[in-house]
Amino acid sequence: MTVFGFHASHEQIHPRSLLDAVVHAERVGFDAAMCSDHFSP
Repeated sequence: MTVFGFHASHEQIHPRSLLDAVVHAERVGFDAAMCSDHFSP
């Protein structure tokens, strides 16, 4: 099965804007959102 997703770059985008984008993506049919699991020092 194909899964359509995108990388949610929390290092570059404000968390509120990122959450809005993820909610919108889910509403239009994206199946997944991925992000890295590290923080810049």
